[in-house]
Amino acid sequence: MSPGMSPFGHWREPISRPSHDPDAREALSRADEVEARLNRALLALEALWEIAQEKWELTETELADRILEIDQRDGRLDGRSKRGPTNCPSCGRVISRRFPQCLYCGAVIALDPFR
Repeated sequence: MSPGMSPFGHWREPISRPSHDPDAREALSRADEVEARLNRALLALEALWEIAQEKWELTETELADRILEIDQRDGRLDGRSKRGPTNCPSCGRVISRRFPQCLYCGAVIALDPFR
């Protein structure tokens, strides 16, 4: 794999720094924190991918195919995994996936670990 690349996309260039505005400095600081968290998550993801390749002999083609499949689940090929509302398993009414229980009947909704 070439430098600056992973099967999960390109690494981005660092944010430029010159700013005397305190709000801009705070925004850059927060951006640095988010970037550090993202980089840790990417390292963990890359480690998991390498383990999966070694343990189950998966290929990068299989990974790329699965990424495309997941991306298209919402009907769009846009590099995002977004799911819309769902039905309550108890009362059947349409509910948001953001809440841990149905707003209508109070049934507990199984949490989706990727939301």
